[in-house]
Amino acid sequence: MQAIIESQKKCTRCNQYFTLTSEFWYKNKLSKDSFAWVCKECSKIYVKVNSDILKKKSKERRERKKDKLNAYSRGYNLEHKKELSKLNKIYLQSPAKYKTYAHKISFADRINQEKNGSLLAYCTYCNKPFHPTNTQCKNRVAALHSEIGSENRLYCSTECKLSCPVYKKIKHPNRYKKASSRETNPILRQLVFERDKWICQKCGSTGIGVTLHCHHILPATQNPMNANDPDVCMCVCKSCHKDIHKQNGCGYNDLKCYRENGKRANG
Repeated sequence: MQAIIESQKKCTRCNQYFTLTSEFWYKNKLSKDSFAWVCKECSKIYVKVNSDILKKKSKERRERKKDKLNAYSRGYNLEHKKELSKLNKIYLQSPAKYKTYAHKISFADRINQEKNGSLLAYCTYCNKPFHPTNTQCKNRVAALHSEIGSENRLYCSTECKLSCPVYKKIKHPNRYKKASSRETNPILRQLVFERDKWICQKCGSTGIGVTLHCHHILPATQNPMNANDPDVCMCVCKSCHKDIHKQNGCGYNDLKCYRENGKRANG
């Protein structure tokens, strides 16, 4: 009985005995046994009940020691500059956490939470699910808050980023450059791709590695009123899109009949 009592400690708040392990006690260097005088459960209850008071005291303490803390921080950063730089690079290249960025980008981007807590996003250009890095999410947040002047969204690869018509577009209308591509409306593009199930309507190609374009069956320049109508657009791969525009007259008449009849080419 004596041995059991010696290996245990009495909480000064709830008056119960607990084993002297980190499971029941927080560490405290001022104590003889290196454990706090109050058990973990009582400590949690105290913090929960007095959270406002503790926050206020902590803020006042930081204000009193502001200069000292800043000096220490500067000295530490200078002393460990290389190590901190390496850690920062690793952090920026690592997958982003859902809790860190969900409340910042969920209103603008389609995202989900993985079982391990990482953030799962969908590529703006190809709709492929991927895990964005902290750098990508930071740039996206900056673009949403107009901290950078151009558009920056979430892309699964550099190829998708460079192929996307909205990437690096200037946000202010009076500074827009005249678009050389017909793919100027990302919402229209998304609607067409979803309708055609992300499959090229000429050759039937789809999946990873296939770059898809939104092709206007009726020339957008000749029919500006219908340029944003999904019914006059179709999903084609990059190579088929090039072949279409190599034809005399771009083959718009053939493609128009092709769409109206509800057919799909096989090759």
